[in-house]
Amino acid sequence: MVKNIIGLVAFCCLALPGHAAPPDLAQSLAGAWTGSLQYRDFSNDKQVVLPTTVTFSGPSTALRGDYVYDDGPGKTVKSSEQWSLAPDGTTLKTDATGTPARVTAYRAGTGTDVTLEAEGTAEENKQPVAVRTQLERQGNALTITRLTQLPGQPWLTRHTYRFVKVK
Repeated sequence: MVKNIIGLVAFCCLALPGHAAPPDLAQSLAGAWTGSLQYRDFSNDKQVVLPTTVTFSGPSTALRGDYVYDDGPGKTVKSSEQWSLAPDGTTLKTDATGTPARVTAYRAGTGTDVTLEAEGTAEENKQPVAVRTQLERQGNALTITRLTQLPGQPWLTRHTYRFVKVK
């Protein structure tokens, strides 16, 4: 489950052709971040919050996120994810889902600020779902939200990361 969550962070890598180039992903996200992951537990449909850290490294076309989750006393979960940006800049493939995602919206802010939305598909809880990932960096704050949708159903928030840049 954690690996699928992490893979969707990658959607922040893309820029729409014909638009101003986003801040370099490595420049925008590089370094250490601390915060939390809030996710919907499939077993009971309750929200769970885990203290989480991530360190992003590598070039924008092969960004790596190394995550550490505090899952309770004495239980630390570590995971890593890498994403590959297509040469035309319109699709992204992660090693978690393996399915390319399409950028649907992009707005660059000042400096390293960026807002990005991407849509694709994945498997969740052993069922195919549509996936919408929303990423927003403003100053030292980074929020990444994943929404999923079963066919004919409303969009549901699957998880949200909330991070602050480590100085």
